[in-house]
Order: sequence, then C-alpha cells, then structure tokens
Amino acid sequence: MSIFLERVTNERIKVIERYVVVDRFYDFKRVDRIRMGNRLARITSVTAQRVEYTDEAGRAWFIDLDECARIGSCLEHAGLFPPSDDLDWAAVATDESRCAESSAATSGCVGLRGALDEPAWFQFLDQRRTQFEFTDGRALYAELLNPMGRMTFDAC
Repeated sequence: MSIFLERVTNERIKVIERYVVVDRFYDFKRVDRIRMGNRLARITSVTAQRVEYTDEAGRAWFIDLDECARIGSCLEHAGLFPPSDDLDWAAVATDESRCAESSAATSGCVGLRGALDEPAWFQFLDQRRTQFEFTDGRALYAELLNPMGRMTFDAC
C-alpha cells in the first residue's frame, strides 16, 4: 500500500488512509502481504491441503491448510476467535496450555476474508500471517476460495 500512496497527492492519501483504517473491520499491521498479479506473485496450485504460490520476487512458497485450521482451532479454544488486529496467534498456537484440547476438526477455519474491501484480501491463519490481496472479490473467490473449499471467516 505504501508504494501506491507515494504516487498520489496528499489530499488523496487522507481519503485512502481514512478508508483503510476506519472502514475496515481489521487493520493488520504485521502481515506477510502478497499482492496477487503484482510482478511475479501468483497462486500456482490450490488443493484441500495446501496453497502453493510465488511472491513478487518469484520465490516459491506454500501454506499448509491443516496447520491453519489447527491455529484457528487453538484461537477458538482460547476464546480469541475472531482474532484482534495485533494478536500474535503464532504465540497462541505454540502455547500448549491454550491448544491442548483443540483440534482442527472442531473449527476447520483456515483464514479471514475481506471480499468487499479494496483490495479484496484473504489472511491465512498461518504463523507468518500470510495475506493475499486481489484486484477484487471475484478474483479472490475464483483464484483461491472456490478451489480451496475450506471454511473461512468473513472479516468485513
């Protein structure tokens, strides 16, 4: 977002900042943001178990959806779901006392979606807090949500 903001006038920046901070339910600050379609960023494979993609630099990555579901279950078990903007859910997921009785089968939720936001986004419940951004909600559903077929949380 900061690259885009540098190219617009100060008056436009105020409008965009107000929209992002006020109109969004979430204002995540610590995310691994991947802007799909920007440079080399692409989803290369989606299955029920994992999402494979390349980042803007062309490096290959994958996200384990079962691990995301386990973290979602830990958050739910700890009473922290949906998570706040600044919650370190990686720390919660590694805390055995908070996750001992949770299992991915109870939740199954693998991430948070903002299909109506601009840009549309999906944040996986992985330890890196990987957040994909898409041109619009249609692209989010066509490229990720429909092929993935997993439970997600509407964060709008």
